[in-house]
Parts: sequence; C-alpha cells; structure tokens
Amino acid sequence: MARWHSEGSAIRYERGRALLHERRGEIDVAAMRELLSDHETSPSLCRHATESDRTSKTVFWVVADITDRRVRFGRGNPCDSREQTYAFA
Repeated sequence: MARWHSEGSAIRYERGRALLHERRGEIDVAAMRELLSDHETSPSLCRHATESDRTSKTVFWVVADITDRRVRFGRGNPCDSREQTYAFA
C-alpha cells in the first residue's frame, strides 16, 4: 500500500472519530449520513473524484439500523445521492 494512501486513511479515521465524539452517543440514521457526507478534511470522509486525484472516490454508502430492521443506502456520494431503504420482514 502506498504511504500517501495509508496517511489519507488515518486522516479520515481521525475525522470520523472526532465527529462521533462530538455527538456523545446521540447517533441516529440522519447523523450517520451527515458524518459520511463530511468534506472538512483532505482527503474527506465523502470522497469525490477530482482532476488531481482520481485514485479513489465514494461509490456507495450504507447505514444499517438493526433496531428498526432497516438499511438505508445510496449509490454515489452520501452528500448528493438519493436514499433508498431496505426493510427486513
């Protein structure tokens, strides 16, 4: 694995951790999608292909609520994709 790739993963991990910590346990489906849509760091949690970096991008997102027995997901970036829901019987 390229060093720049692992450094980018560490940046994204720390940003996600910080956002979760700010919520202090108040996490719901909307909060998770908001977290996945974050663009504050470089690389961001919500990865968009750019002219300078076409090596990776977000192709789908998913949030599973096991209590509600529903999975919300979307194709593409969580910041601008249509949410779909799968409900377990």
